[in-house]
Formats: sequence, structure tokens, C-alpha cells
Amino acid sequence: MSKHDMISIPANHKRSLSVTSHHIENSINDIENMFTNNQGENLTEKFIKNVNEETRKEILKLTEKVRRKNEKMFNELKLHSSKVYEDRIIRSRISHMWTLLCDSTPEGLSGYGEVTEEQGKLISKHVNSLLETINKMQEIIFKEA
Repeated sequence: MSKHDMISIPANHKRSLSVTSHHIENSINDIENMFTNNQGENLTEKFIKNVNEETRKEILKLTEKVRRKNEKMFNELKLHSSKVYEDRIIRSRISHMWTLLCDSTPEGLSGYGEVTEEQGKLISKHVNSLLETINKMQEIIFKEA
């Protein structure tokens, strides 16, 4: 048995380091996804690739190294994985969209200045249409619970 196997860290430190390890893993995943997937196809956000191929390869090699070191820390310190339930994530995202849309009605946007009646109707038409569909999503996912 090595000296490291006999050392135990306090629970509070384990919790904190478990979260740190989780964030490291997520950041690595984001970097790898950004460099390996086509990110330029979104309507609301145009992704500009401005990192040259050589730099991409170097960064990807290092992300793999960070991933291995993170795994080593996680395993050797006996950190804890969190359980993530997809239904909770879906509910959260749906609720977030619903809140954003409720804040985007003409009344919710009143702090941005006045709109004409026609402009308000046009905004309401689109926001309400989106809210109808979001409400259907909520009905489905909350019915499952």
C-alpha cells in the first residue's frame, strides 16, 4: 500500500474538488467540441473560426493531457460523481425559455421604450406562438413526472 492510499481528505474538500473536477471536464468537453464540430450553423450566433490548425492540434493534445490528469486526481482522491437526470435538465431549460419569453412580451419590454400598438401586436404574435409550443413541451415533460 502506497503512502497516498492511506491519506484521506476531508469530506468538504472532496465536495469542492469534485465540483472542480466536474468543471474541468466540462471545459475540456467544450474546447474539444468547439474544435471538432461544426459550430457555425446557428441562427442567433455566428461562430468565427479564427484559431489555426496547428494551434488547434496543440490545444487538443493538451486537453487530452488535462483530461488524464483530472481523471487521476478524481480517482486518487476518491472524489464523487454527481448524478444528472435528463428530465430535470429538460424541465430547467423549458422553464428558462418560458421565463425569457414571458419577459419578452410588450409589457415585459416596457423598460426599453414605447412601441406602437401594431408593433406590440407583432411582438405578441411571435412571443405567444413560442409560449404555446413551450407550454406543450411543459405539459409533456411534467406529465411524465
